[in-house]
Amino acid sequence: MNASLFSDYELLIVHYDGGQKLCSKILHDAFLTRFDGVMFAKTEQFDDVFMQIADLMCVLGNLHHKMKYDSLSHSEEEFLGKRRYIKKVVLGRFKNKKL
Repeated sequence: MNASLFSDYELLIVHYDGGQKLCSKILHDAFLTRFDGVMFAKTEQFDDVFMQIADLMCVLGNLHHKMKYDSLSHSEEEFLGKRRYIKKVVLGRFKNKKL
């Protein structure tokens, strides 16, 4: 976690749907041990545009990792296309959109 991204804020609100206990624990541990003003808000995943964006970024991050280590499954290659297309079009559009 790049803590400097959050240091200017008095209150951090972490939105999570509580879907996985391990993820909830990691989020609590990561934020509560580093910051004073943290509030956790339970959200419904499909009602919150931020959750949808976070999910998309996680999927793309996982896809990037799989491309980097040549571990795409056959079905992923069939669905998404050739590696060059995935790298240029699918991942390329989101490359500079990270925080």
